Amino acid sequence: MTTQSLVILIILIILSITIIGTIIFIGIELDKELKRKRKLQEVMVYADMFRNTTSIYELLDSYINELFDEYRVFNSEMFQKGILSNAEQTKIVKDITVNVIETISPAFYNQLSLVFNPDKQKLQSMINNRVVMAILAYNLGLNEAEI
Repeated sequence: MTTQSLVILIILIILSITIIGTIIFIGIELDKELKRKRKLQEVMVYADMFRNTTSIYELLDSYINELFDEYRVFNSEMFQKGILSNAEQTKIVKDITVNVIETISPAFYNQLSLVFNPDKQKLQSMINNRVVMAILAYNLGLNEAEI
């Protein structure tokens, strides 16, 4: 091979590497942009459903109450004597909070994180507080019924 052929070969190799690198870079940037657009579309779709914070609270409270009703059915012996003790309330709150966190849909969890602080511990704390309020409301309802 002549020097001229070697130079042409080296230039072709450099051009090939540059073209391949450019294609990879463009592909990565397109992928990032598509992910951003998908996330934005997802947010826009759910934003209409969850514009009102009250509706999110209502959905969450409804879900918590459903799980609490289910809990009362499967643990009916605990509820037969009436008002719950502090230890029983603590156990119920823990059990239902864990159940809510484990079974909540990713879409609803994302909506909660859009409205409230997205930190996982803070969201879980907020869910726990809503569960506590549901249990206290139940106990207060029993207390009023007995009076």
